[in-house]
Amino acid sequence: MRPEIVNVLADANVLWSPQLRNLFLQLAHQDVFHIFWTDLVIEEWLRNIEPDQRARCEAGTVPLMRRHFPEAWLPAMTPTPFGTTDPKDPTSQPPPSTWLRQCW
Repeated sequence: MRPEIVNVLADANVLWSPQLRNLFLQLAHQDVFHIFWTDLVIEEWLRNIEPDQRARCEAGTVPLMRRHFPEAWLPAMTPTPFGTTDPKDPTSQPPPSTWLRQCW
């Protein structure tokens, strides 16, 4: 008997590394779990990689992800209280560890 397949919300840190991104997408393709992300996650991932790599991902990787995982794109979500990782935003900061403890 196969256990129920879990849902996984991939954050930008999962998509940032090509090797980790490939691993997660391969596992999702093999139905080990269902993978999901939002446009905000994709934007954060692309914003935090080198410009030349960003151009390649926007032209190749993102369209492939849309084609092979159309169900993975979740509707827009409201911003979270955890902040962002935008290096151009002076108010951007990682979340305090107390916020993270409240999530568990």
